Amino acid sequence: MAEDWHLPPRLTDRLRTLLKGNRQEGRLRHDDPGKPSTLTRGHEAESRAADHLVQQGLTLVARNIRAGRGEIDLLMEDGPTLVFVEVRARRARALVSPLDSISQNKRSKIIETATRLLQSRGDWQNRPCRFDVVAVHIDPERRTDRIDWIRDAFHGE
Repeated sequence: MAEDWHLPPRLTDRLRTLLKGNRQEGRLRHDDPGKPSTLTRGHEAESRAADHLVQQGLTLVARNIRAGRGEIDLLMEDGPTLVFVEVRARRARALVSPLDSISQNKRSKIIETATRLLQSRGDWQNRPCRFDVVAVHIDPERRTDRIDWIRDAFHGE
């Protein structure tokens, strides 16, 4: 005879609440094959941002370059200046600006990663640097509305 397993009601309610919260926050969802993942959208935004910056005269040095605990989305050169670029994919008409969406913790991590990269490359240590943000605004049909490039968006402390 098979036994039915029952969880205590309090535990069942807690699990239901956790699952509901995770679904609402996007951490747990049913995959929609027609909808690209956040990672895919991020890579597409980085490619669009890199193309835009190259059209503006910058040179791409590296993508997704890691050092320590962080990653720089794009490393570009603007003449003699090394440009560390954070790319933000935003839905069209997003309520929060791309710059505001980068927390102080994220800025610190980007600066720390850039510092580690500069320390690891002797030829980069004396070059001027800046931190830019590129926002790729995407409409619901997955076309690019516009690209905003914020030069010198924040500074290393």
